[in-house]
Amino acid sequence: MKQILSMPMSITHNADNTLQEAPPRISVVVIEDDDAMRSAIVDYVRPSLARPNSQFDCVGAYKSAEEAIAAFPSTGVDIVLMDIRLGRMSGIECVHYLTKHYPKTSVLMVTGEGNRQVIVEACIAGAKGYINKTKIYDELIPAMLLLMQGESYMSPQITREVMEQLRETHTHTAENKQSGQQHQEEQNPVIEENHLLSPREEEILQIAQQSKTYDEIASTLNISVETVRTHLRNIYKKLGVRSLRMALSKFFKV
Repeated sequence: MKQILSMPMSITHNADNTLQEAPPRISVVVIEDDDAMRSAIVDYVRPSLARPNSQFDCVGAYKSAEEAIAAFPSTGVDIVLMDIRLGRMSGIECVHYLTKHYPKTSVLMVTGEGNRQVIVEACIAGAKGYINKTKIYDELIPAMLLLMQGESYMSPQITREVMEQLRETHTHTAENKQSGQQHQEEQNPVIEENHLLSPREEEILQIAQQSKTYDEIASTLNISVETVRTHLRNIYKKLGVRSLRMALSKFFKV
């Protein structure tokens, strides 16, 4: 774990050489499992010889979500820069936690993950913005300033991915609905709770019933394992169960 202390408020001079208090400092925490990338983000965010008037103070840099949560300031911070693939607890799960316990903290996803569904899941979890790691030096500072103004930020290329995902999801839902109406009598008997599940969630349970692993489900549906886990968490909540076995039993009434 790498800890960086906040820097004191700086003073600037007006054109007439009178003193002027600098803008309020913006506290930032970085959560990134790659050591080199984490250091690069920290060095770019904090004040330096190249950017001596930076408004940002990096108050913490962590390798894992668990480490960050354990050391997170009780008062929260202004912005968290979050990767998605972090190990045991994913970035999306960490966003869920921070959104619940630190609602005034804005989370900006800074990741190389390009899977459309994962991008959507991060936004649903509460992320206020999403940029690709390859765009850090072009977009990170403007994105953080927008978040501090109560706005959201998403890279243009990410916006296109999200729009495409929404279009595909709408098409997929419409096709599933039509298919379900045509073959309703052929479907496995399910309990009344099945209307609570989305077509994708029902599809995951259908595949899981065949004793498929998370990796196999993800491969079959061309989504990430993290997305499978997210769908299953939603399924458990809707059906009021705590495991896949219980979900299958209740859904298929076996």
